[in-house]
Amino acid sequence: FMFESGPGHTQSKQALWELLQSLGYSVHLPNRLAHNDQALPLQTFIDSHLYPRYTTNYFAVPTQRRIEFRDRARKILGI
Repeated sequence: FMFESGPGHTQSKQALWELLQSLGYSVHLPNRLAHNDQALPLQTFIDSHLYPRYTTNYFAVPTQRRIEFRDRARKILGI
């Protein structure tokens, strides 16, 4: 699923990331989902909210199905 997370409140970002991890999801940047990138580690997720990145959109993907979602994204993008 896609979700939005804006700047501020580092503790809530950490709690969100930890919740997703505990439910078996990994966090990915939308423009990198079709690639072989690894999931965002906690610190990278937190840092992505800061200048100069200011990323606000993310995908949470079931960790065990990461390759399946990567392949779907590639098909949609025609790559």
